[in-house]
Amino acid sequence: MEQSLKVRVYRGDIQGLRAVAILLVVFAHAKVPGFSSGFVGVDVFFVLSGYLITGLLVEELSSSQFIAFAAFYARRFRRLLPSLVLVIVAGMAMAALVLPDAQLEDQTLSGAWAAVWLSNFHFLFADTDYFRAGSAANWFLHTWSLGVEEQFYLVWPALLWLAQRGCTSSSRLPRWRAVMLAILVVSLGTCVYLSARSPGAAFYLMPTRAWQFALGAMIVFRGDSIRDFTGARPIIRYAGIVGLALIVASAALLPSTIVYPGAWAVIPSVGAFLVILAGESRPDEGAGAFLSLPVMRRLGNVSYSWYLWHWPVLQFGFALGVVSLTGRCALAACSLMLATGTYLWVEKPTRANRRLVAKPAWPVGGAIALMIVVNAFAIRWNNQLRDLPVTQEDRQYRAEAVMVSAVYQAGCDDWYKTADVRVCAFGSSEAQHTAVVMGDSIALQWFPALAEIFSNKSDWRLLVLTKSSCPMVDESFFYERIGRNYDECDTWRRGALAEVARLKPDILVLGSTFTYPLGQTQWTEGTKRLLQAVAPSSGRVYLIRSTPVLPFDALACLTNHSVLYSALHTSSTRCTAPNVDAHGDDVFSWISASTRSFPNVATVDMSDVVCPASKCQALRDGTVVFRDNQHLAVSFARSLSDQLATRLEIRP
Repeated sequence: MEQSLKVRVYRGDIQGLRAVAILLVVFAHAKVPGFSSGFVGVDVFFVLSGYLITGLLVEELSSSQFIAFAAFYARRFRRLLPSLVLVIVAGMAMAALVLPDAQLEDQTLSGAWAAVWLSNFHFLFADTDYFRAGSAANWFLHTWSLGVEEQFYLVWPALLWLAQRGCTSSSRLPRWRAVMLAILVVSLGTCVYLSARSPGAAFYLMPTRAWQFALGAMIVFRGDSIRDFTGARPIIRYAGIVGLALIVASAALLPSTIVYPGAWAVIPSVGAFLVILAGESRPDEGAGAFLSLPVMRRLGNVSYSWYLWHWPVLQFGFALGVVSLTGRCALAACSLMLATGTYLWVEKPTRANRRLVAKPAWPVGGAIALMIVVNAFAIRWNNQLRDLPVTQEDRQYRAEAVMVSAVYQAGCDDWYKTADVRVCAFGSSEAQHTAVVMGDSIALQWFPALAEIFSNKSDWRLLVLTKSSCPMVDESFFYERIGRNYDECDTWRRGALAEVARLKPDILVLGSTFTYPLGQTQWTEGTKRLLQAVAPSSGRVYLIRSTPVLPFDALACLTNHSVLYSALHTSSTRCTAPNVDAHGDDVFSWISASTRSFPNVATVDMSDVVCPASKCQALRDGTVVFRDNQHLAVSFARSLSDQLATRLEIRP
């Protein structure tokens, strides 16, 4: 039995599998075409950790029936903590060069959580308010998986030790198998269940990922019969190839509209399982032959450091306006160079330093102290940022840009929380004529202008029907922000269309953003079905074009006084971007084509007044134009009331 539990100390194919996992993750985050689901590389890392850590612990238990817990944690800290601390401190320093203070607050706070391996909880419970302005991608978002891993290391040794207590040499293996199988079944079932109901919890928490660690552990608990079978049959060579194909296919083919992890995570996890299992008896054949190539082994060696560096470096480039594929790949290459240096000068020397684990109580205590110091440093920095005085210019920009329209103050929109149809009315209920504006927040950004148009018309009332992130097209879609299909949108839309048909408005204004994950057929046919529901009962119907999406957050840009950003941008280029978006043009053309069979339906395009000469500015003539990267500021929208009235053919 002891022989069947022995694992290899070093396998070249394992390093190669690490290389595949990190390449997929980096390709996905760098937005390399064809690898949009490369995040499955993290699933591979979890299965690998389950296999390797379980193997080390089982060897120790098999020889001594006990685990030296302090020594185990000392080795883990020695392996992982120095590089993590370096990247956290360097990442916050890099962020300070390019981010305004308001965004730097988020980075220092998440850095504090990452330093104590709890960032997965931080991101799970972080504020996700729809109207939160300036919420750039977090530079330490990727550390959620490190928190999951460290929490796995915390409980796994005790679990294995407790599971084998009271067992004889012959009964230990069946007990461990039973425990792993129970964890696999319960954890996977919980993961699938929560993915549909609380996707954030399923994604970020260790208990819902424990099945992946248990899957890797099951390889360690293979029996002699399985070992002999895999060693005798050449079919195992093909199992490794199939496993590698499953991993790569998952990264390339899984659509972004799926609920993840859920049952979909089984595919790359089983792929990793098959590759590792095949390498147990044939590490240099089949998939192992490719994975054992020197270049793959070298990438695998730096995989941990590369994982740490790649995301902050990408965010650094994004903050400076790097958007091209070439630029993103260059950033990924820069992060690889940093990772190589970190591996050679930090990770490798500390891992080889035996003095750090000779008396494990001291390194464990020192590691905890270091974590507390970095955590305290980040929190102190965060508190100082919160206490910084705000300049009069910044205060003016903030007040102007974050001003919320009256429709949201009146509670007309409750986002995804319910599907209730709430009509907000402005003007006399006795008015002879009715105007209705219906759509998502992009349509409702025009409410200040519409309110200005109808405020002086006593014979008109203005009604609002709005649901944030709900497109004005009769199609269902997967909403990434809530991790599931946006069913409330479909239910609300049906009810709202019925309400519009009942109201029989003289003017109906419809609109939504063009960024929904819909194809040409969905836009054209879905728009036609929507118009069929309201056009016959309405006087004039207008589909208003979505405003451009900026490559920066307007509020953050206007208040950005960071050193590097200011040095790289002149007053003429600061907070300015060309209005060029091929997909936006396509969507508007598809919508326009859908209106041709309806004589009372027309489209309205305000792009030329929002972005004159195809140039979008966050600030124009002292007026804030955008309040974030796509919504118009209230005062600016109101200033366009005359132009909008002309295009809606509304007489003065």
